[in-house]
Formats: sequence, C-alpha cells, structure tokens
Amino acid sequence: MEMLSIDIIGLAGACSYALDCIEAELVNIKNKHGKRVAYISIRMAEYWKIQGD
Repeated sequence: MEMLSIDIIGLAGACSYALDCIEAELVNIKNKHGKRVAYISIRMAEYWKIQGD
C-alpha cells in the first residue's frame, strides 16, 4: 500500500491564502487573519513535533 505524504506547511499556507481571499471578497477585510492563524498552527506543530510525513 502506498503512503500519502502531506506538506503541512504548504497546506497551511494554501488554506490561509484561500481564507484571506474569501474574507477580502465577502466582507472586505484585508487583515491577513488566515496567514497569522497558519503561522501559529505551524509553530504549534513544530513545538509538539507533529509531522505530516
């Protein structure tokens, strides 16, 4: 069985960008909230040694 490898940092970055775009379009908020949440999530994963591989 082949294992799927996930790039957690890339996934978090892509999701945060998508959320920031949606916020900017729907509610006219451009404060990069998604980017800050992704950064905090990545730092927490590093602290707890959680890996996506």
